[in-house]
Formats: sequence, structure tokens, C-alpha cells
Amino acid sequence: MGGVVAVMALGAACSTNQEPPTVTNEEASTTEPTLADGAPNPNFDPRTVPPILADGAPNPIFDAALPDGAFIDAGVPRDSGRADAGRDATTPPPVDAGRDTSTPPPVDSGNPGTPGVISNAGIAAWDALAAAEKAKVNTQFTSAFLHQSVGQDLEDAIDANGFNAEFITSGSTLSKKGFHGGLVSTPNGNGPGKATEWSNFATRNGSARLQVAIMKFGYAEISGNLTSVQNAYVTSVAAVKAAGIKVVHVTPPLVYNSATDNAPKMAMRTWMLATFPNDVTFDLMDVESTEPVGGARCMRGGSWEICNSVRSTSGCPSVGQGVDAPSGQGHLCGTQARRISKAFLYAIYQAGK
Repeated sequence: MGGVVAVMALGAACSTNQEPPTVTNEEASTTEPTLADGAPNPNFDPRTVPPILADGAPNPIFDAALPDGAFIDAGVPRDSGRADAGRDATTPPPVDAGRDTSTPPPVDSGNPGTPGVISNAGIAAWDALAAAEKAKVNTQFTSAFLHQSVGQDLEDAIDANGFNAEFITSGSTLSKKGFHGGLVSTPNGNGPGKATEWSNFATRNGSARLQVAIMKFGYAEISGNLTSVQNAYVTSVAAVKAAGIKVVHVTPPLVYNSATDNAPKMAMRTWMLATFPNDVTFDLMDVESTEPVGGARCMRGGSWEICNSVRSTSGCPSVGQGVDAPSGQGHLCGTQARRISKAFLYAIYQAGK
């Protein structure tokens, strides 16, 4: 619309050669929210408001037109109490769908001692719970864990600890309370595919059937594929939370005697803890790289690794995965899996209670 707009006057008495009345530039402007008489300007377009005036001063009505498309009504002062839903400083930040903010996140006193992270101290914390509290994992809410490989070690160990894992697949429809576990059909090595399969399962069941959703990447998914796995996972987590379901994150498992494979897994753990600070995370990586006796960190080439005393060997094999090769694998010794799974159960308990 130009600076001067012609308008037609109605009525029979109007002469055909009379100059039409004009409207002032102020009235026609798209950047002025009000007219000189205080009335709203019907031509005002908040998208045209410049942030800086011609003399270099800040434009006092700039906040009426925000970059994200939200705007405060023109002429409403910032201290009026009418806060813009898009970005006014008086509007509290959105609440993360993953946790009820009235419930403080659990604090783990082991390594690394980060709020919301359940690690070595979770083992003793689970043991210290009263039987009635432990029973809530089977009676108060529904949880589901999709995985492969090392996840089966954890599931077998939960069974051995007296908490029956109800078998499921990603095509199952949940119908009872308690802990459920099963394998994804996506093959090892396809991390994005696993994340998508998990989120599809969770959102299809919905929050009425499922309250806590858990998945674990295998040790084959992370190397050389870190960014795509992160992108797929954060998208999948957002979908699950949007369905009203809480998420327990699991840091990826380590392998033995292969520092180059473990370095990107550690990067994934760092990213996971930073990206989801208000959720419960079971820090499998921390537990399995800590010596059960003495608490020393198992490292090689600058990276953590699964301890030799924790991994599956001929002296203590995995219940369902057999004996690991001398390097490049990281299944859990049956005895250690039963110990470690207590921290996993405590993480599920904290998220679901």
C-alpha cells in the first residue's frame, strides 16, 4: 500500500470531477500501531516494524512484532502484565514433559553424582528400599524396555532378582502393570531405526497403557554414526514425551580392549546427560566401567571400558549371550548383571513412582 491512498466517497451529491479526500501518511502507514486520535490503525502490520528508528534510537513499539510471529497488542506497555506467550521475560519457561516438576530428581552419590543420574549408588539405594516400595515397579505403573544384546543381560538379571519381565515385541499392545522387556526388530548397527521403532511402539500404546518408556542402544550403533543417532534419538524422545510418557535414558554400553570404539560412546553419554538433565538416566556406562571391588575406573587409551571383572568371560559368562571375544564386545557376566540391574530397577522406580 502506498504512502497516499485514494478512497471513494459515497453519495449522489458527490461531483464526478471532485478531488477525492486523502489519508495522511500516518493513517496509511503499516508500521504505526495507532492513529493520531488514538484509534487502532487498520493498516498496521507488525511484521514491518523496524527495531531501530531513523535516528538510531530503539523503536519503542518493536516488541509488538516478534521474529517468531507472536506479538503484543500494539500500544500495550511491557510492564502492563500482558505478557507475550512467545518470549516475554515474565513468562515462565515451558515445563519439560518428562518429569513432574513437583518431584525432585533423584541424586546419585556415585560417579558422576549428577542429579537425575542413577549409577553405582543406585545399587545400594535399591537394596535399601522396603519391599512395598520395590513392588511398585510391578504393581503401580507400566514400564517397557526395548533393546538388543546387553539389554537382554539386564532383562535376564531383573528376572533373576525376582521381578518378572513380561515379554513384548515392538508390535505388542500393553495390558498390565509391571516391567516389560523385549528385542527390537531393527538390526544392530542401525541406531536411528531402533529409536524410531521404539518411539512408534510407545506412542501407539499411549500414556493410558504405558507410563515409562526405555530403550538402549547397543555398542554397535555409535561408532562412526554419532550425529545421526543423536538426531534420531532426540526426535524420538520428543515424540514419546509429547504422548505423556516418561522416559528413562540408558547410556550406551562399552566394549573391552577397544579404545577407539569406546571414545564415541563416551561422547554419546556426555551429550545424553547434557541434553536430558531433568529426566532419569541409568548410567550403565559408568557402572560397568567401575571395578566392583575398590571402585577403580577401568580405562584404556584415554577412554573408559567395561571392566574385565564385569564382562562376560569363561569364568563368569553372560546368561544368554555366551562368552565374549577377547576384544570388541561387552556383554555382562551373569553375576555382575544381577548386581548392576538393581541400579536399573532403581532408575525405573524413580521415574515411575
